[in-house]
This record gives sequence, C-alpha cells and structure tokens, in this order.
Amino acid sequence: MVDDERELSVAPDDGLRQPWWFSECERIPKYMPPHPRDDTEPRFVVKHVPSNSFLRHSAGPRQGHFWDSYGDDYLRDDLARLAISQAPPPPKATPPPAVAELEELRALVRRQRNAYEEQKQKLHERDKTITFLRNKIQAIGAAAESAGFRSDLS
Repeated sequence: MVDDERELSVAPDDGLRQPWWFSECERIPKYMPPHPRDDTEPRFVVKHVPSNSFLRHSAGPRQGHFWDSYGDDYLRDDLARLAISQAPPPPKATPPPAVAELEELRALVRRQRNAYEEQKQKLHERDKTITFLRNKIQAIGAAAESAGFRSDLS
C-alpha cells in the first residue's frame, strides 16, 4: 500500500539520480489508452517520447523496470521519478552531445597516439641508422690509421 503523505527524496534537479535520457521522458498523470474500455481508469504512466514506449516493472524472474508498448501505473510523480532513475535506457534513446563529443575526442586521441607511435618508430629507425653509420666511419678511420693513413677529419 502506498502512503500519499510519504515523500520520497527524489529531487527534480538531482543529476546523480536522473539518467541522461530523463528529459526525453514524459510523466503523464491521467493517461488513457487510445481505445479504452468503459471500465478503464486513468493511470500515471511514464512515456519515452522518441521511442513511443512506456515504463513497466516486472516482479517476475527478470525483476526490474523495462520499456514496453503500454505502461504500469506509478500512482504519483515522485514514484515515477524514482522508477525512471532505476530504469535502463529506453530503446532509441540518443546520448546527449557531450557523450558523442567524448567519443569523438577519444577517437582523436587514438589517432594522435598512433601518429606519435609512428613518429617514435621512425625516429628510432633514424637513430639506429645514425649509430650504424657512426660506427662504420669509426671502423674505417681505425682501419686507415692502422694502415698508416692520417685523417684530417677528426
């Protein structure tokens, strides 16, 4: 039984408890289905507008909230907000630009890291070549000096 006097501490601006798709949801206090029967009473439902799906709760084997073609009665706004905060993302929910931007930035960082690694590899190869040539020149100079030639390059 639900006590109407009891307040759940779900503040409307509590960003920690509201998922990013919260703003795409509509809380409808007196929802009636499109073709109601005579005995159908209004219900307080949560609708995800872009996907046209409603929030439901299962007490069965796969307990928890899910999205479906019709919704459960959440009785009051605070209970609906609490349900939204516990529900998985609805189908077709699009992440906010900040999430998309973050993915773009991650991709850019990966590309830059790969370019850096390529440059690092090229520099390593160049250093190996320089070391090889320096050793070769020293060996030629040592061979020439042992043969009696003097070098003015030093």
